[in-house]
Amino acid sequence: MFRVNENYLKLPGSYLFSTIAKKVAAYQKENPDKKMIRLGIGDVTLPIAPAIIDAMHKAVDEMGHAETFHGYAPDLGYAFLRETIAKKDFQERGCQIEADEIFVSDGAKSDTGNIQEIFSADSKIAVCDPVYPVYVDTNVMAGRTGEYDTEKGTWSNVIYMPCTAENGFVPELPKETPDLIYLCVPNNPTGTTLTKDQLKVWVDYANEKGEVDKDYTGVTDNDYGWWYVKNGEVDFSYTGLGFNDAGCWRIVNGAVDFGCTGVVDSEYGWWYVRNGQVDYSYTGIAPNEYGWWRIVNGQVDFNCNSVECNDAGWFCIRGGKVDFDFNGIASNSSGNWCIWGGKVNFGYDGGVKYLGSTYLVLDGEAFCIDEQIGKGSVGFLELIDPTISGLFKCGYAYDQYTVIGAADDATSLENMRQALYGILECNELRKAHGLQELKISNSLMAIAEYDTNASAYAMDHIGVFNVGENLAWGPSFWDPFDGWYTQEKADFDQGNYANVGHYLNIIDDSYTITGFAVNQKSAYGNTYGQVFSGMEHEGDCFSVDDYCGFFMLYYNAVYNPVVLG
Repeated sequence: MFRVNENYLKLPGSYLFSTIAKKVAAYQKENPDKKMIRLGIGDVTLPIAPAIIDAMHKAVDEMGHAETFHGYAPDLGYAFLRETIAKKDFQERGCQIEADEIFVSDGAKSDTGNIQEIFSADSKIAVCDPVYPVYVDTNVMAGRTGEYDTEKGTWSNVIYMPCTAENGFVPELPKETPDLIYLCVPNNPTGTTLTKDQLKVWVDYANEKGEVDKDYTGVTDNDYGWWYVKNGEVDFSYTGLGFNDAGCWRIVNGAVDFGCTGVVDSEYGWWYVRNGQVDYSYTGIAPNEYGWWRIVNGQVDFNCNSVECNDAGWFCIRGGKVDFDFNGIASNSSGNWCIWGGKVNFGYDGGVKYLGSTYLVLDGEAFCIDEQIGKGSVGFLELIDPTISGLFKCGYAYDQYTVIGAADDATSLENMRQALYGILECNELRKAHGLQELKISNSLMAIAEYDTNASAYAMDHIGVFNVGENLAWGPSFWDPFDGWYTQEKADFDQGNYANVGHYLNIIDDSYTITGFAVNQKSAYGNTYGQVFSGMEHEGDCFSVDDYCGFFMLYYNAVYNPVVLG
């Protein structure tokens, strides 16, 4: 259901001109002999000037031809007209008004009546008294004038500025500060105009009341939003960042964009904005239309070349921007990281070769193993215990028999791989006896390699370390467990206990850890050595599956890495 605007009902009867016409007609009827000088309603009494008639004819003729026909005028008026007004009415009179500052409408009174509609209903107005009625009536219809006093002919919420003979018909400054002032110059109906000095009084009054602060540039708010103001005026052309006491704000076409969250650029740099405001507390990674950027304390760090994170993961940053095309190794303060498509792949375990260097990658973290590769098995052992290489420098004469990393030495990576098969075979044999599987000791692997290298020359137990030990010499295709277990078990089962020490080591349930080694340079063929102990140390002992799995990651990293870059 529609409802009428009740403010229209507040208008006191008919429009002023109609009332004047009725009063004149009544007076003439009652006083037919009286002559009247009409000062109420202005009307033309002389014909239109020939120049105007000619111009109007010309304009109508133009509309009758396709070549000169034109439709609605531009919103600001025809350019030729505005340029002529600017030149003839202003510039030639010493007033520097440009054509783009002129708006051609259907009349100043209509504009004055319409402009009030952009202001709130609680705005208080001040008008000259007397004044042209449209200034008051349009505000009456907008609902901001209060109640009408029929006796006084005034409105309760309107500030009246007297224009009387006593003050030379010059409006007085309002005693109460209004929101809007209607200054009708020349005045209708008095015809009074104001000098430049008199107009300056009103400009000074506005500045004094702070209605327009020409010195202010920044962000301010009103009932319609938050705005960027430059030299006291909202700058609707500005897009960028603006400041006030509450912070720094994202501005789009003069207004704060409270819906903006992301990275924005401006003349002050690139910043992270959350809900329209620069978030100086934010450090992380955030996007805009140009990519994803590293943010430190709210600002893009274009000098960042690192691996940084947000809720979506860890990313490779180059020049402050996530490089989604990067595949390789990148670093931060926490270490080196394997990057796939710009992002750390925390699910990857394996080998990577990048820019000539080889890396072992565990859960995405990359460890350069260039120095480890030349050390053979010792390079692997050092990954678990960096001090392990000290076992190969005991100060004994036997030290000379180990050439770390040599192809035929027990410390070669390939020989260590073969040695792990020996531990697997040993555990299978123990399982047949219902015994617990032996764990692999990293230090016993080193001891086995040291002893086996020495025994390849001495053909005997060297007794440097306090461990149980099995030794065997034979061709490369020979399985030492054929002697250690199969042959000796048969002897044991027959009651021949003289030479079954190797078999007893294998099935000794007091042993819990082991190490194994293979040497290929003995004069007697290959040398096979296995050592045993029941003394476990935290960080040194591993299940066979875990140890062999880690070894094969390292082995494949050395011999079959994924090439990136």
